[in-house]
Amino acid sequence: MTLSNQICIDYNAQAVALVADCEYAEAANMLKAALQNLHAKGERPNLKYIHSTTGTRDVHSVRLMSKEEAHRLSPNNLFQLYPCAFVVDPGRSHEISETTLSMVLLYNLGLATQLAALTTHRQDDSVMRHAIDVYGNVTSLIHQTFSSNRKVAQQGGDLVWLLLAMACNTGHIHSHRLDFCNTRQTLSWLKGLICLPMARLSVPSEDFRLFIENVCTFLEGMNLSLAPAA
Repeated sequence: MTLSNQICIDYNAQAVALVADCEYAEAANMLKAALQNLHAKGERPNLKYIHSTTGTRDVHSVRLMSKEEAHRLSPNNLFQLYPCAFVVDPGRSHEISETTLSMVLLYNLGLATQLAALTTHRQDDSVMRHAIDVYGNVTSLIHQTFSSNRKVAQQGGDLVWLLLAMACNTGHIHSHRLDFCNTRQTLSWLKGLICLPMARLSVPSEDFRLFIENVCTFLEGMNLSLAPAA
């Protein structure tokens, strides 16, 4: 499946470039084509055999906009958007698992859909809900297989990093839609992921700081409230 992996890695890199140019629909089509190519046999990825990186990273983040630009997309949001897509090191096509590659493609598809909803489809809530569904596809598959965050962490740093990114951006969507019940649940999920020892080791310091800042919004009873100023 190495050739298939390499094609998908190339498609993904092109799609990330399109997202950076705000060509969200074209990027989404390319990511869907990559997913179809990866799973041409109709098999679901085997989550029991995720490649665990040890010293060499398979995926890298690509920042698409500044923190200030991301904030302007949803200025009253309780979450900060994680404005990064992921690319795969082309030299790792032999080592990367289909599951990790699937996660990268699905995450980028979710991000492209989310950014389209925040910009070109601001009045169409169905686009935002579709982004939630895309993010949810990968997280539900993972948590059907791994019974706890700690077991997820044992599979490697790239997986934890991707989950942190998805939790952050899923929370951003829920908060943008004023869905505070799901916002609250996502905050708890993000907090649990951040507490994993692997998280701090796996994520670049600037990105980890953004995830930490998001959980500075804490849960109080049934309501969401902002952490008090020092």
